[in-house]
Amino acid sequence: MKVLEFFLSLSVFLALSGCSIAPFSSTTSGRTAGAGNFQFDIGNVNNNFNLRMGTGLSPNFDMGFVMEFGSLATTALFAKYAITQDAKGPSLAMEIGYGASDTTSFSYAALVGSLAFSKNFELFAAPRINSIQTDSADVDLGKNYGNFSLTEYDAVYLQLAYGFNIFFNKNSGLSIYSTYFNGENIETTSDSTFGANFLFNI
Repeated sequence: MKVLEFFLSLSVFLALSGCSIAPFSSTTSGRTAGAGNFQFDIGNVNNNFNLRMGTGLSPNFDMGFVMEFGSLATTALFAKYAITQDAKGPSLAMEIGYGASDTTSFSYAALVGSLAFSKNFELFAAPRINSIQTDSADVDLGKNYGNFSLTEYDAVYLQLAYGFNIFFNKNSGLSIYSTYFNGENIETTSDSTFGANFLFNI
């Protein structure tokens, strides 16, 4: 229990200690970690390294944080609830996220749908809407951060991640996906950008 309390306290501290925009990385499954279990994702998307850590507070509810660094640094607290989940079938979850600093704040809401064909292979799609309020202390307008740039400091934009997960065993796997951005106050240099994460379950 003390480990869980420490993890949740650390998650809140990191999410409120610094951010710039919403994370480029996405949740890649509609399934949750499971009560008392931990999940770790480590990877790269859009020229940003990412670390996502979450724990199952109940069979259907996860909470954790995501950190990204590279072309742009940001942190966020997230909560994920599985509406339905099946180890060998369809799963659907809702996720919300939040991050803030002295000059910036953002929030996002996402649906995460996945379809497991076996215990080793799963397809997923994760549409998300991001809302950010930032300034010149954290982001340079017009600067390309990988495939992404802002034209205004306040922006609402859509993000869609889609791809597949390969599980080597019950504790590790690999996620490969593409991410698409669309919005009035953003620009992209290409239609989509690719990412990959190593997946770990404890």
